[in-house]
Amino acid sequence: MKETCPSHNARMCQSCFTSFSLSSDNTRCDPCDAGKFGASPGVCTNCDAGRYEDSTGSRACKECARGQSQEEEKGTQCNPCGVGTFANKTSLKHCYDCPQGYYADSDASASCVQCNAGTFQNETKKSSCKSCQVGQSRTSKDASSHCLLCARGRYQNIEEQATCLPCIP
Repeated sequence: MKETCPSHNARMCQSCFTSFSLSSDNTRCDPCDAGKFGASPGVCTNCDAGRYEDSTGSRACKECARGQSQEEEKGTQCNPCGVGTFANKTSLKHCYDCPQGYYADSDASASCVQCNAGTFQNETKKSSCKSCQVGQSRTSKDASSHCLLCARGRYQNIEEQATCLPCIP
């Protein structure tokens, strides 16, 4: 949203510098508020979602860093992504959910981590992986969203294992 000069004071407003706008009483030029920027004389514009400005009188808004987002226009700060979410780009409006087979165990993650062998995650937006149960395994080459049952003639009697063992005759 732009704050533009009223037509009856256009001359005064145009005399304001870049990053300033005409005051509410139309008597002076004030710096653009935090959350706004001024790219042209007399006009202050809200920062777009994914960007912010934490000071007054700015000519441009700053980008939210990786691991952060800003959902609203006129933002004065970015918010860290929560556990189970990530932002792998700058200037994001929303953080992304970690997909199945991946997790993010801390705030402000720029990426998700794939579950280790012997573990899996069959849900999205999670902060950890689950252990493969007795009778199951998962190697690092298998899909990380589920464990596999041990094949006929093989077994596994310990949780969180990457392979099944051959049965002894």
